[in-house]
Amino acid sequence: MFTSELKYIFKHDQSQIRILLGIILIPAFYAVIFLSSLWNPYQETKNLPVAVVNEDRAVKNNDTTIDFGKQITKSLKKNKSLNFKFISKSKAHNDLNTGKVYMIIQIPKEFSKQSSDLTEPNAKRIKLDYYTSAGHSFVAMKMSTTAIEKIQRQINDKISKLYLTELVKRNNASETILKQTILNAKNSTQLQIIGQSIHPSNVTSKIIDPIKLVHHDSTYVKNNGTSMAPYLMSVALFVGCITLNIIYDTYTPHNDPKNGLAWWLSKMLFLYGFIIIAASIMYGLLVSFCGLEPLQILKTYEFVILTGVTFLSIVTFFNLIFGMTGAWLMLLFMIIQLGGSAGTYPIELSNNFFKTIHPYLPMTISVNAFRSTISIGNSILSETFIFLILFIIFNLFTIIFFNIKEYDKKSSTTGS
Repeated sequence: MFTSELKYIFKHDQSQIRILLGIILIPAFYAVIFLSSLWNPYQETKNLPVAVVNEDRAVKNNDTTIDFGKQITKSLKKNKSLNFKFISKSKAHNDLNTGKVYMIIQIPKEFSKQSSDLTEPNAKRIKLDYYTSAGHSFVAMKMSTTAIEKIQRQINDKISKLYLTELVKRNNASETILKQTILNAKNSTQLQIIGQSIHPSNVTSKIIDPIKLVHHDSTYVKNNGTSMAPYLMSVALFVGCITLNIIYDTYTPHNDPKNGLAWWLSKMLFLYGFIIIAASIMYGLLVSFCGLEPLQILKTYEFVILTGVTFLSIVTFFNLIFGMTGAWLMLLFMIIQLGGSAGTYPIELSNNFFKTIHPYLPMTISVNAFRSTISIGNSILSETFIFLILFIIFNLFTIIFFNIKEYDKKSSTTGS
Protein backbone atom coordinates (compact mmCIF):
# COMPACT_ATOMS: atom_id res chain seq x y z
CA MET A 1 0.00 0.00 0.00
CA PHE A 2 2.74 2.43 0.99
CA THR A 3 4.90 1.65 -2.06
CA SER A 4 1.97 1.91 -4.47
CA GLU A 5 1.08 5.36 -3.14
CA LEU A 6 4.71 6.41 -3.43
CA LYS A 7 4.99 5.12 -7.00
CA TYR A 8 1.84 7.00 -8.02
CA ILE A 9 3.13 10.27 -6.59
CA PHE A 10 6.49 9.94 -8.37
CA LYS A 11 4.83 9.01 -11.66
CA HIS A 12 1.82 11.32 -11.83
CA ASP A 13 2.25 14.22 -9.40
CA GLN A 14 5.72 15.74 -9.32
CA SER A 15 4.47 18.95 -7.63
CA GLN A 16 3.14 16.86 -4.75
CA ILE A 17 6.69 15.63 -4.09
CA ARG A 18 7.94 19.17 -3.43
CA ILE A 19 5.01 19.83 -1.09
CA LEU A 20 5.57 16.59 0.84
CA LEU A 21 9.31 17.23 1.15
CA GLY A 22 8.51 20.67 2.55
CA ILE A 23 5.96 19.32 5.01
CA ILE A 24 8.30 16.55 6.21
CA LEU A 25 10.71 19.26 7.43
CA ILE A 26 8.11 21.35 9.29
CA PRO A 27 8.27 19.46 12.63
CA ALA A 28 12.08 19.66 12.59
CA PHE A 29 12.03 23.37 11.73
CA TYR A 30 9.44 24.09 14.40
CA ALA A 31 11.29 22.25 17.16
CA VAL A 32 14.84 23.31 16.24
CA ILE A 33 14.21 26.97 15.35
CA PHE A 34 11.84 27.77 18.19
CA LEU A 35 13.72 25.90 20.91
CA SER A 36 17.11 27.25 19.79
CA SER A 37 15.84 30.77 20.47
CA LEU A 38 15.26 29.96 24.14
CA TRP A 39 17.42 26.89 24.69
CA ASN A 40 19.03 28.03 27.95
CA PRO A 41 17.76 31.53 28.85
CA TYR A 42 18.69 31.32 32.54
CA GLN A 43 22.33 30.87 31.52
CA GLU A 44 22.08 34.06 29.45
CA THR A 45 20.90 36.43 32.20
CA LYS A 46 24.31 38.10 32.00
CA ASN A 47 22.87 39.81 28.90
CA LEU A 48 19.72 41.06 30.66
CA PRO A 49 20.11 44.87 30.91
CA VAL A 50 19.56 46.35 34.37
CA ALA A 51 20.12 50.01 35.27
CA VAL A 52 21.83 51.08 38.50
CA VAL A 53 21.27 54.62 39.75
CA ASN A 54 23.49 55.70 42.64
CA GLU A 55 22.25 58.86 44.39
CA ASP A 56 23.91 58.01 47.71
CA ARG A 57 26.06 60.59 49.51
CA ALA A 58 29.00 59.51 51.67
CA VAL A 59 28.96 60.35 55.40
CA LYS A 60 31.56 60.58 58.16
CA ASN A 61 31.16 58.32 61.16
CA ASN A 62 33.86 58.99 63.77
CA ASP A 63 37.08 58.56 61.76
CA THR A 64 35.46 56.39 59.11
CA THR A 65 33.93 57.47 55.79
CA ILE A 66 30.90 55.40 54.92
CA ASP A 67 29.99 55.30 51.24
CA PHE A 68 27.80 52.25 50.71
CA GLY A 69 26.48 53.52 47.37
CA LYS A 70 29.98 53.49 45.95
CA GLN A 71 30.71 50.07 47.46
CA ILE A 72 27.51 48.61 45.99
CA THR A 73 28.14 49.96 42.49
CA LYS A 74 31.76 48.78 42.64
CA SER A 75 30.56 45.32 43.64
CA LEU A 76 27.93 45.24 40.88
CA LYS A 77 30.49 46.23 38.25
CA LYS A 78 32.30 42.98 39.05
CA ASN A 79 29.03 41.04 39.14
CA LYS A 80 28.32 39.29 35.84
CA SER A 81 24.97 37.77 36.77
CA LEU A 82 23.19 40.62 34.93
CA ASN A 83 24.18 43.30 32.43
CA PHE A 84 24.39 46.22 34.87
CA LYS A 85 24.37 49.71 33.35
CA PHE A 86 25.39 52.62 35.58
CA ILE A 87 23.41 55.60 34.30
CA SER A 88 21.49 58.68 35.43
CA LYS A 89 18.05 58.48 37.00
CA SER A 90 16.26 60.17 34.09
CA LYS A 91 17.88 57.93 31.47
CA ALA A 92 17.24 54.83 33.55
CA HIS A 93 13.51 55.50 33.83
CA ASN A 94 13.26 56.42 30.15
CA ASP A 95 15.02 53.17 29.21
CA LEU A 96 12.69 51.19 31.49
CA ASN A 97 9.61 52.75 29.90
CA THR A 98 10.86 51.92 26.40
CA GLY A 99 11.99 48.37 27.24
CA LYS A 100 15.74 49.01 26.92
CA VAL A 101 16.31 47.88 30.51
CA TYR A 102 14.17 45.52 32.59
CA MET A 103 14.93 46.78 36.08
CA ILE A 104 16.29 49.84 37.89
CA ILE A 105 18.12 49.55 41.20
CA GLN A 106 17.95 52.99 42.76
CA ILE A 107 20.23 53.68 45.73
CA PRO A 108 18.72 56.65 47.63
CA LYS A 109 20.58 59.79 48.75
CA GLU A 110 20.45 58.94 52.47
CA PHE A 111 21.49 55.31 52.09
CA SER A 112 24.90 55.62 53.80
CA LYS A 113 23.55 57.94 56.49
CA GLN A 114 20.72 55.56 57.33
CA SER A 115 23.18 52.67 57.33
CA SER A 116 25.32 54.41 59.92
CA ASP A 117 22.35 55.24 62.17
CA LEU A 118 20.85 51.77 62.57
CA THR A 119 21.63 51.64 66.30
CA GLU A 120 19.63 54.82 66.93
CA PRO A 121 16.38 54.22 68.88
CA ASN A 122 14.14 55.56 66.10
CA ALA A 123 16.13 54.10 63.21
CA LYS A 124 14.18 52.28 60.51
CA ARG A 125 15.19 49.71 57.94
CA ILE A 126 16.81 51.22 54.86
CA LYS A 127 14.61 51.38 51.78
CA LEU A 128 16.14 50.20 48.53
CA ASP A 129 13.85 51.02 45.60
CA TYR A 130 13.77 48.86 42.53
CA TYR A 131 11.61 49.38 39.47
CA THR A 132 10.50 46.78 36.94
CA SER A 133 8.30 46.73 33.84
CA ALA A 134 6.30 43.53 33.78
CA GLY A 135 4.38 44.85 30.78
CA HIS A 136 7.50 44.58 28.63
CA SER A 137 8.39 41.13 29.95
CA PHE A 138 6.74 39.27 32.79
CA VAL A 139 9.58 36.72 32.79
CA ALA A 140 12.22 39.48 33.00
CA MET A 141 10.37 40.98 35.95
CA LYS A 142 10.47 37.62 37.76
CA MET A 143 14.16 37.18 36.95
CA SER A 144 14.93 40.72 38.13
CA THR A 145 13.04 40.18 41.39
CA THR A 146 15.08 37.05 42.09
CA ALA A 147 18.29 38.94 41.31
CA ILE A 148 17.49 41.92 43.56
CA GLU A 149 16.74 39.57 46.46
CA LYS A 150 20.25 38.10 46.10
CA ILE A 151 21.71 41.61 45.97
CA GLN A 152 19.71 42.50 49.09
CA ARG A 153 21.30 39.61 50.97
CA GLN A 154 24.78 40.71 49.86
CA ILE A 155 24.20 44.29 51.03
CA ASN A 156 22.74 43.03 54.31
CA ASP A 157 25.95 41.06 54.87
CA LYS A 158 28.12 44.10 54.18
CA ILE A 159 26.22 46.31 56.61
CA SER A 160 25.98 43.59 59.26
CA LYS A 161 29.71 42.92 59.12
CA LEU A 162 30.45 46.64 59.47
CA TYR A 163 28.45 46.85 62.69
CA LEU A 164 29.65 43.54 64.06
CA THR A 165 33.26 44.53 63.39
CA GLU A 166 32.76 47.76 65.33
CA LEU A 167 31.06 45.93 68.18
CA VAL A 168 33.86 43.37 68.43
CA LYS A 169 36.52 46.08 68.37
CA ARG A 170 34.91 47.75 71.43
CA ASN A 171 35.22 44.41 73.38
CA ASN A 172 38.76 43.74 72.15
CA ALA A 173 37.63 40.45 70.63
CA SER A 174 39.59 38.25 68.29
CA GLU A 175 38.82 37.28 64.71
CA THR A 176 37.40 33.99 65.97
CA ILE A 177 34.87 35.81 68.16
CA LEU A 178 33.94 38.03 65.20
CA LYS A 179 33.13 35.01 63.07
CA GLN A 180 31.16 33.43 65.87
CA THR A 181 29.26 36.66 66.41
CA ILE A 182 28.24 36.84 62.78
CA LEU A 183 27.19 33.21 62.84
CA ASN A 184 25.04 33.75 65.92
CA ALA A 185 23.47 36.83 64.36
CA LYS A 186 22.45 34.94 61.25
CA ASN A 187 21.22 31.75 62.86
CA SER A 188 19.66 32.69 66.18
CA THR A 189 16.97 34.98 67.48
CA GLN A 190 19.32 37.14 69.48
CA LEU A 191 22.82 38.52 69.12
CA GLN A 192 25.31 37.41 71.77
CA ILE A 193 28.43 39.54 72.26
CA ILE A 194 30.61 38.48 75.19
CA GLY A 195 27.76 37.85 77.54
CA GLN A 196 25.80 40.92 76.42
CA SER A 197 22.41 40.19 74.87
CA ILE A 198 20.81 42.56 72.34
CA HIS A 199 17.29 41.45 71.49
CA PRO A 200 15.73 41.60 67.99
CA SER A 201 13.03 43.93 69.28
CA ASN A 202 15.70 46.60 69.68
CA VAL A 203 18.66 46.78 67.32
CA THR A 204 19.56 43.25 66.25
CA SER A 205 16.91 42.75 63.58
CA LYS A 206 17.87 46.02 61.92
CA ILE A 207 21.54 45.08 61.86
CA ILE A 208 20.93 41.53 60.59
CA ASP A 209 18.31 42.52 58.00
CA PRO A 210 18.75 46.27 57.40
CA ILE A 211 17.53 46.51 53.78
CA LYS A 212 13.85 46.78 52.95
CA LEU A 213 13.14 46.26 49.25
CA VAL A 214 10.46 48.51 47.80
CA HIS A 215 9.10 47.31 44.46
CA HIS A 216 7.65 49.73 41.88
CA ASP A 217 6.01 48.70 38.61
CA SER A 218 3.85 51.13 36.67
CA THR A 219 2.63 48.54 34.17
CA TYR A 220 -0.48 46.41 34.55
CA VAL A 221 0.08 42.66 34.32
CA LYS A 222 -2.61 40.88 36.28
CA ASN A 223 -1.43 37.34 35.58
CA ASN A 224 0.57 35.14 33.23
CA GLY A 225 -2.24 35.08 30.67
CA THR A 226 -2.12 38.86 30.40
CA SER A 227 1.65 38.75 29.85
CA MET A 228 1.36 36.05 27.15
CA ALA A 229 -1.64 37.57 25.33
CA PRO A 230 0.37 39.91 23.00
CA TYR A 231 2.44 36.99 21.75
CA LEU A 232 -0.31 34.41 21.38
CA MET A 233 -2.71 36.90 19.76
CA SER A 234 -0.04 37.62 17.13
CA VAL A 235 0.66 33.92 16.57
CA ALA A 236 -3.07 33.10 16.34
CA LEU A 237 -3.68 35.77 13.71
CA PHE A 238 -0.72 34.65 11.59
CA VAL A 239 -1.81 31.01 11.80
CA GLY A 240 -5.33 32.05 10.79
CA CYS A 241 -4.02 33.86 7.72
CA ILE A 242 -1.88 30.87 6.64
CA THR A 243 -4.78 28.43 7.15
CA LEU A 244 -7.16 30.63 5.16
CA ASN A 245 -4.71 30.76 2.27
CA ILE A 246 -4.20 26.99 2.30
CA ILE A 247 -7.89 26.10 2.42
CA TYR A 248 -9.46 28.88 0.33
CA ASP A 249 -8.67 29.65 -3.32
CA THR A 250 -7.30 33.19 -3.14
CA TYR A 251 -6.49 33.29 -6.86
CA THR A 252 -9.40 32.21 -9.09
CA PRO A 253 -11.97 35.02 -9.68
CA HIS A 254 -15.67 34.11 -9.78
CA ASN A 255 -16.49 36.88 -12.25
CA ASP A 256 -14.66 38.39 -15.20
CA PRO A 257 -12.52 41.23 -13.75
CA LYS A 258 -11.63 44.03 -16.16
CA ASN A 259 -8.25 44.72 -14.57
CA GLY A 260 -5.97 43.87 -11.67
CA LEU A 261 -7.71 46.28 -9.29
CA ALA A 262 -11.11 44.70 -9.96
CA TRP A 263 -9.57 41.25 -9.48
CA TRP A 264 -8.00 42.38 -6.19
CA LEU A 265 -11.34 43.79 -5.00
CA SER A 266 -13.23 40.62 -5.86
CA LYS A 267 -10.87 38.42 -3.79
CA MET A 268 -9.38 40.57 -1.06
CA LEU A 269 -12.53 42.28 0.20
CA PHE A 270 -13.96 38.87 1.02
CA LEU A 271 -10.71 37.71 2.62
CA TYR A 272 -10.40 40.86 4.71
CA GLY A 273 -14.00 40.55 5.85
CA PHE A 274 -13.32 36.96 6.88
CA ILE A 275 -10.16 37.74 8.89
CA ILE A 276 -11.80 40.76 10.56
CA ILE A 277 -14.65 38.55 11.79
CA ALA A 278 -12.17 35.86 12.94
CA ALA A 279 -10.01 38.43 14.75
CA SER A 280 -13.07 39.99 16.40
CA ILE A 281 -14.24 36.61 17.68
CA MET A 282 -10.75 35.90 19.06
CA TYR A 283 -10.56 39.25 20.85
CA GLY A 284 -14.13 39.04 22.14
CA LEU A 285 -13.55 35.61 23.68
CA LEU A 286 -10.25 36.69 25.27
CA VAL A 287 -12.01 39.58 26.98
CA SER A 288 -15.29 37.87 27.90
CA PHE A 289 -14.18 34.28 28.52
CA CYS A 290 -10.52 34.50 29.58
CA GLY A 291 -10.86 37.80 31.43
CA LEU A 292 -8.33 39.87 29.48
CA GLU A 293 -8.48 43.47 30.71
CA PRO A 294 -6.51 45.76 28.39
CA LEU A 295 -5.62 49.25 29.57
CA GLN A 296 -6.75 50.52 26.17
CA ILE A 297 -9.65 48.31 25.08
CA LEU A 298 -10.55 50.08 21.83
CA LYS A 299 -6.93 50.61 20.73
CA THR A 300 -6.19 46.94 21.36
CA TYR A 301 -9.15 45.91 19.21
CA GLU A 302 -8.20 48.33 16.45
CA PHE A 303 -4.68 46.96 16.37
CA VAL A 304 -6.02 43.39 16.37
CA ILE A 305 -7.88 44.26 13.15
CA LEU A 306 -4.86 46.05 11.66
CA THR A 307 -2.62 43.10 12.52
CA GLY A 308 -5.05 40.63 10.96
CA VAL A 309 -5.37 42.47 7.64
CA THR A 310 -1.63 43.21 7.47
CA PHE A 311 -0.62 39.62 8.14
CA LEU A 312 -3.20 38.49 5.57
CA SER A 313 -1.79 40.90 2.96
CA ILE A 314 1.72 39.48 3.44
CA VAL A 315 0.70 35.81 3.50
CA THR A 316 -1.69 36.11 0.53
CA PHE A 317 0.90 37.83 -1.65
CA PHE A 318 3.46 35.04 -1.15
CA ASN A 319 0.77 32.41 -1.64
CA LEU A 320 -0.26 34.00 -4.96
CA ILE A 321 3.34 34.30 -6.19
CA PHE A 322 4.61 30.85 -5.19
CA GLY A 323 1.44 28.78 -4.73
CA MET A 324 1.67 26.11 -2.05
CA THR A 325 5.40 26.79 -1.77
CA GLY A 326 4.46 30.32 -0.70
CA ALA A 327 2.24 28.96 2.07
CA TRP A 328 5.12 26.72 3.16
CA LEU A 329 7.49 29.72 3.19
CA MET A 330 5.03 31.67 5.32
CA LEU A 331 4.77 28.77 7.75
CA LEU A 332 8.56 28.72 8.01
CA PHE A 333 8.56 32.51 8.42
CA MET A 334 6.04 32.19 11.24
CA ILE A 335 8.26 29.65 13.03
CA ILE A 336 11.21 32.03 12.75
CA GLN A 337 9.04 34.80 14.19
CA LEU A 338 8.07 32.58 17.13
CA GLY A 339 11.72 32.55 18.16
CA GLY A 340 12.60 36.09 17.16
CA SER A 341 9.70 38.19 18.41
CA ALA A 342 10.60 37.78 22.13
CA GLY A 343 7.07 36.77 23.00
CA THR A 344 8.14 34.56 25.91
CA TYR A 345 11.65 35.48 27.08
CA PRO A 346 13.49 38.80 26.59
CA ILE A 347 15.38 38.85 23.28
CA GLU A 348 18.61 39.56 25.21
CA LEU A 349 18.50 35.96 26.45
CA SER A 350 18.39 34.53 22.92
CA ASN A 351 21.21 33.79 20.45
CA ASN A 352 22.78 36.29 18.05
CA PHE A 353 20.72 35.22 15.02
CA PHE A 354 17.43 36.04 16.70
CA LYS A 355 18.83 39.22 18.27
CA THR A 356 19.77 40.42 14.77
CA ILE A 357 16.42 39.75 13.09
CA HIS A 358 14.26 40.70 16.08
CA PRO A 359 13.63 44.39 15.21
CA TYR A 360 12.56 43.61 11.63
CA LEU A 361 9.92 40.94 12.21
CA PRO A 362 6.23 41.88 11.78
CA MET A 363 5.39 39.79 14.84
CA THR A 364 7.87 41.78 16.94
CA ILE A 365 5.97 44.93 16.00
CA SER A 366 2.57 43.44 16.85
CA VAL A 367 3.80 41.99 20.17
CA ASN A 368 5.25 45.39 21.17
CA ALA A 369 2.05 47.19 20.21
CA PHE A 370 -0.20 44.76 22.10
CA ARG A 371 2.03 45.01 25.17
CA SER A 372 1.60 48.77 25.06
CA THR A 373 -2.18 48.75 24.68
CA ILE A 374 -2.77 45.89 27.14
CA SER A 375 -0.30 46.56 29.95
CA ILE A 376 1.99 49.57 29.48
CA GLY A 377 -0.07 52.42 28.04
CA ASN A 378 2.62 53.75 25.68
CA SER A 379 1.83 55.22 22.26
CA ILE A 380 1.61 52.74 19.36
CA LEU A 381 1.85 55.40 16.64
CA SER A 382 5.09 54.03 15.18
CA GLU A 383 3.82 50.41 15.14
CA THR A 384 0.56 51.55 13.49
CA PHE A 385 2.46 53.52 10.85
CA ILE A 386 4.73 50.54 10.03
CA PHE A 387 1.79 48.15 9.66
CA LEU A 388 -0.12 50.60 7.46
CA ILE A 389 2.93 50.90 5.20
CA LEU A 390 3.23 47.10 5.02
CA PHE A 391 -0.49 46.81 4.26
CA ILE A 392 -0.26 49.30 1.39
CA ILE A 393 2.98 47.86 -0.08
CA PHE A 394 1.84 44.23 -0.16
CA ASN A 395 -1.56 45.14 -1.57
CA LEU A 396 0.10 47.19 -4.30
CA PHE A 397 2.26 44.16 -5.09
CA THR A 398 -0.88 41.99 -5.21
CA ILE A 399 -2.68 44.41 -7.54
CA ILE A 400 0.38 44.43 -9.84
CA PHE A 401 0.38 40.63 -9.80
CA PHE A 402 -3.31 40.50 -10.77
CA ASN A 403 -2.72 43.11 -13.48
CA ILE A 404 0.01 40.95 -14.99
CA LYS A 405 -2.21 37.87 -14.87
CA GLU A 406 -5.12 39.77 -16.43
CA TYR A 407 -2.88 41.04 -19.20
CA ASP A 408 -1.55 37.53 -19.86
CA LYS A 409 -5.11 36.18 -19.94
CA LYS A 410 -6.25 38.79 -22.47
CA SER A 411 -3.14 38.27 -24.56
CA SER A 412 -3.71 34.53 -24.74
CA THR A 413 -7.38 35.05 -25.65
CA THR A 414 -6.50 37.51 -28.40
CA GLY A 415 -3.78 35.24 -29.69
CA SER A 416 -6.09 32.28 -29.93
